[in-house]
Amino acid sequence: MKKIIITIALILLTYVSGYSQSVKAIGLTDSSSVTTTYNGIKTGRFMYTGITNIYMQRVSDGHKDWGTELGATGFYEFDSVGTYPGFYKLYVNSVERKEYGTVQVATFITTTGEEGGMADSLDMNSWRIYGLANPVHGSNAVNLTYLQANYTTYPGAGLDTNYVKTTGATEYNWVTNMYWQGQQQFYNFVPSVVGVYPSSSTHVATLQWVIDSTVSLKRAQTITGAKVFTGNVGITGAVTTSGSVTFNSDVPSCNITPLTQYDMTNKEFVDSSVASITVTPYQEASNHVKIITNGTVQYGKVYQAFSSAISYFASPSGTNPCWVELVGVGNTVTLSHAYLVNYVNVYSDTKDMGIVLGSTGASVTKTMTFRGCKIFMGAGNITTARTYNSVTFEDCEIYAYRDLTLTNCTLKNTVIYQPTGYDVTYDGSTIIDDCKFTQYTSEGGSWSGWNTTFTDGFKTNYTMPTDPTVE
Repeated sequence: MKKIIITIALILLTYVSGYSQSVKAIGLTDSSSVTTTYNGIKTGRFMYTGITNIYMQRVSDGHKDWGTELGATGFYEFDSVGTYPGFYKLYVNSVERKEYGTVQVATFITTTGEEGGMADSLDMNSWRIYGLANPVHGSNAVNLTYLQANYTTYPGAGLDTNYVKTTGATEYNWVTNMYWQGQQQFYNFVPSVVGVYPSSSTHVATLQWVIDSTVSLKRAQTITGAKVFTGNVGITGAVTTSGSVTFNSDVPSCNITPLTQYDMTNKEFVDSSVASITVTPYQEASNHVKIITNGTVQYGKVYQAFSSAISYFASPSGTNPCWVELVGVGNTVTLSHAYLVNYVNVYSDTKDMGIVLGSTGASVTKTMTFRGCKIFMGAGNITTARTYNSVTFEDCEIYAYRDLTLTNCTLKNTVIYQPTGYDVTYDGSTIIDDCKFTQYTSEGGSWSGWNTTFTDGFKTNYTMPTDPTVE
């Protein structure tokens, strides 16, 4: 005969099949402080003992099986339910019990070699179920050992809800609205996204979408911000930029010959084009050289000092006058009286660079011209009055720091600056044409020349610039 042994703490709507194997009940309790064992089943201590009016009633026909308490354990035995299989409810004092005390549970019966059934919920009140067999049907409950072995990537380590294990090459696992917190990993497989394009910045994108939309730039788009490309980058079609392109270390290559004036070209094309150009040397008159103080010396053309430039001319004369041109911007360049030569003239298109004239000898007689020059007649190298004979000054600025005598000279459109206490004396056949003097001039005893538009003493308190010979 089958017997049902049950604790009073159970809510019962139980199906019992008609087999003769023994039936055991799992005991539940409202106290977790004390445990006991009955018939090999570990239970808690049951507080509901001494019930006499307790029975199980079959739902289909009202058949009753009265229960007998086994000692004072809180376990109750029902003898005939095995003979009359079906769904049963538990009654105490003719009242169906779905709860008793503070424990609220449902009847749970396990048998050997057969299966029972339940028709209500089961509340374990924070207790565990032991000895659960591996599931064989889709509706079977699953024990932890089976779950760890089949649905986690770390068997034996406990169920990790961050992982879902799948097997088989053609197996699909459909998940709707999966949300994660923290970083997730896919162990030994790559997830797939089929038939859906991302529409939000937080969506997962397929590799094909990334290739189509980003890597190959197949779709029209604007890319902003700094981008770093490592390795070879191939571009098909025209590239248009709205700003500068900087190559920090590598030089771009171009393998084609330019066709229009705006085409980029390569070094080989430039080198071959330049090599094919025939350059005619710059022609210069043999009686003309330049002074470029920081230039490259070219014989018969360019020199850095007056001494070498003037000495270049072999035979200057009245019919072969020679010219030394002062070129460039700077402070001053020195021209010693010792290097002055008849018919070797000095000129400058601007007065940006001054000529420090003198160095030796206070009296000079040369048939030569200074044209368009700024001239310093310093007191640091020649401390006495100076005398120039037969020299022409045209369109010049002259700063004379001492007395100055001009004999048989020609002055045209020239200004002579002197400090207070010094003056200019003109004598012989000296001609003065459209000139100015800061101090009043003196006429020599044998002057036979002439003057026009003559102004002297126009600024007797003039402050002279620093004498370059005394700096």
